[in-house]
Amino acid sequence: MTIKNDKAWIGDLLDGSLMSRETRIIAELMLTETDEQTWQEQIVGHNILQASSANTAKRYATTIKLRLNTLDKAA
Repeated sequence: MTIKNDKAWIGDLLDGSLMSRETRIIAELMLTETDEQTWQEQIVGHNILQASSANTAKRYATTIKLRLNTLDKAA
């Protein structure tokens, strides 16, 4: 596993738990190179993260995406 040298995610990493179930869901969306419309539909419309509100779902998705963006796809 290779980690990019990017410190932009540190604040979000310290802000909450690792959310392993949600991370697997977001990773799958990212690996399928989902477009923005489908991304929003899945996160907000279908509530695939099972969050209590649309804003919470968006915040979780953004946090997880920032964390995963630091990894290579091959990892």
